[in-house]
Amino acid sequence: MFGCTREQIIGKQPYKFSPEVQPDGRNSREKAREKINAAFRGQPAVFEWKHNRYDGTLFDAEVSLNAFSNKGVYYLQAIVRDITARKQAEEALKNSEAKISRYS
Repeated sequence: MFGCTREQIIGKQPYKFSPEVQPDGRNSREKAREKINAAFRGQPAVFEWKHNRYDGTLFDAEVSLNAFSNKGVYYLQAIVRDITARKQAEEALKNSEAKISRYS
């Protein structure tokens, strides 16, 4: 999905694979820290995020964060799903609805 090897992504900060700013205008690095800190406080989250592939192309993702510990060591699990096709379908539907409403 990210167009890179496992070694190139595991252990990297999420903002390294994000544009500088998210679509809502917020800085990716700051927003990622908020989401990660919330997960470590026991607040699992599912949210949409704009990511970069290794070559720099953007894609839409749904991210699920969950923190857990094992023998006193804390970990963060991030599950990332590419939702580009879904976002494109939503945009097409919105455009179709706008066209229909102009003719109604």
